[in-house]
Amino acid sequence: MVSRESSTAAYADYRREVEREPLARALYRAVVVLFVINSAFIGVDYIVYPDRAVAFLPVRIALDVILVGIYLLTVRRFPVASTIGASAAGGWMLFTVVHGTGGPASDYYVGLVLLLIGIGVLVPLSARQGALTIAALFGCYVALIVFGEASSGGRGFALSLFFLAAASFMGMMSCAYLDRMRFADFLQRREIEAARDELRELDVAKSRFTAN
Repeated sequence: MVSRESSTAAYADYRREVEREPLARALYRAVVVLFVINSAFIGVDYIVYPDRAVAFLPVRIALDVILVGIYLLTVRRFPVASTIGASAAGGWMLFTVVHGTGGPASDYYVGLVLLLIGIGVLVPLSARQGALTIAALFGCYVALIVFGEASSGGRGFALSLFFLAAASFMGMMSCAYLDRMRFADFLQRREIEAARDELRELDVAKSRFTAN
């Protein structure tokens, strides 16, 4: 039976491994996905909210610039911080367009649903990292509505809040479940490697015995 200390040490080893190459690779893909979606919505702004499109353009361009900077400069060196930074930048852009298009009544709040779920699926964060990131984004949305759109209230606010809470829960559970699966795979690979090393040692010992 594996002790709790051994399990904790193995999980720490697993996270160190994940937060090097695998997290960087996943973040590269996630940044590209966010960049493409954000850029595509520049055209959507002009179609759906033509009166606000010009005001939103600097925000969307700023997000693209931030994403390019993360992609080129920080992903390899600081993958965890880069993941949180990209999530925060995406959240800032979405908070801005939601606030500018009616708050709780805005159709753009659905973008937050995509972001909250996408965090859990696209990048291999730990359960704790994912929960903190998603909870911070959800809390910022609630604060934006409560302090910035208090007069909007009502059913629209309650419905938006429910869907975002559900998306936050799904994102957190995705982080936890996928992290658990990756950890199990890590332990299995360790066992296979240990068995392979043991077989190699037995083969060497057999060869020595035969020679003797």
